[in-house]
Amino acid sequence: MQRQRLEALGRDEAWLLGELQAAGIDRPQEVLYAEWTDHDGLYCQQKPETAGQ
Repeated sequence: MQRQRLEALGRDEAWLLGELQAAGIDRPQEVLYAEWTDHDGLYCQQKPETAGQ
């Protein structure tokens, strides 16, 4: 995880893990791509081999 980038957003690791869990992703290792925008919030793409597990 890139903690400095989270801090720049005013967020922390606990927030990110909660957002991932809300998106149905249990572990950060399952994330292929993620981005944050103020307008859309957090967008996550799960790695194909972990989707639906």
